[in-house]
Amino acid sequence: MKKYFWTLAVMAVFAVGFAASDEEDGSSVDSSSTPAQTEKLENTDKKEEQTPKKSKKDEIRELGFNNGVKWAYQDQGNTLREYIQSGLSMSMAEGRIKQIGRLSYKEDYGSDISDDLLEEYGEKFCEGYKSIVIKK
Repeated sequence: MKKYFWTLAVMAVFAVGFAASDEEDGSSVDSSSTPAQTEKLENTDKKEEQTPKKSKKDEIRELGFNNGVKWAYQDQGNTLREYIQSGLSMSMAEGRIKQIGRLSYKEDYGSDISDDLLEEYGEKFCEGYKSIVIKK
């Protein structure tokens, strides 16, 4: 064992040196990954970059629907029930729910939005509200 000590010590120093230099360069390669695996990882990265981002209109639609659902759970359908019981038709009651949605958007997110997007938000807000309140 004593005659191999210095040989093993020198080899250990070189191994640690090579490992440290790979980390500094950032060129450390995972020895367990095959070329096919690295190619697959690169392809998935490219696919993620190629996926189109949502347009502002799609984001507003999704936000409106989700906020309508949240409000429906909080409200438990009382607002729509009150409108119907007071004699409003369903379409007029939906119009008022849309208006509530538009006003809540302005309160929560500000009035920095076009009228078309605000109208879209109100429609989706009402759809989200009705999806919870009205059972078909």
